[in-house]
Amino acid sequence: MAWPEVTWFYRAKIKAAYYAGTLFREWFNKYPPLSPANLNGHYLFRDKMLKSRDMPHSGPMKGACFFREFYMGMQYLDAGYEAMVYHRRVEDEACFQKACELFGDADGCTDAGDFIVPNNEIGGRAPDLIVFKPGTKLFRFVECKGKDENFTQPQPTRFTAIEKYLNTSLAPGSKALTDSAHPKLFPVLSEGRWIHVARILEETPPPK
Repeated sequence: MAWPEVTWFYRAKIKAAYYAGTLFREWFNKYPPLSPANLNGHYLFRDKMLKSRDMPHSGPMKGACFFREFYMGMQYLDAGYEAMVYHRRVEDEACFQKACELFGDADGCTDAGDFIVPNNEIGGRAPDLIVFKPGTKLFRFVECKGKDENFTQPQPTRFTAIEKYLNTSLAPGSKALTDSAHPKLFPVLSEGRWIHVARILEETPPPK
C-alpha cells in the first residue's frame, strides 16, 4: 500500500553544521522545550536530548541521528505547527501524553497511545513525526526517508494498522490535519489515511 510522498532538499552545509554540533543547539534554542517553567515551549526538542549520545549537542559526531526528522520538524515549526519525535512514554512523558490526547484518549486513558506509540518496538515503530496544529486535536504522521531508503519490513503492516485503529477509534468523520496553504508540508491524503512520506535529499551542486 503506497503513501503520498513529497521530496525536500537541503544544502550540504546544513547537514555539516548539524553533525558539527552547532545547528542542533541553534534549533534547540530557537524552539526551547515546553516545561512548567516555559509554558510557551515546544515539543520537538526535549531537555532529555541534551544527555543523549545520539544528538550532536556538544561537538562533532560521525553517527549523529535524527537529522532528517529534525530538519522536517523545523519546517513545520517555522510554519506555525508543532511536531514530535520523542512521542513514546519511555522517551518523554509530556510528548506521550500529548500524543494520547491527539489520538482521542481521555480521563487518563492511554489505550490509543499504548497501541500507536508503545515503548517496545515489537512489530515496528510509528512514523517518525507526529505533526499537529496547536490548540486543536488535528494531526498527521510523517515518515522521513533518505535517498533510495525503502520501508522496513514491518512498516507497511504497522502503518496500515495505525490508520485502521484511528479510523475505528476516533469520532466518525475524523480526518488528518491538512493545510492547502502549505501543500508541500501537507500533501493531500485520501479518505482514511493519516500518513505521508517526506523524502529528504541533499541538493546536487550545479555543474561548474
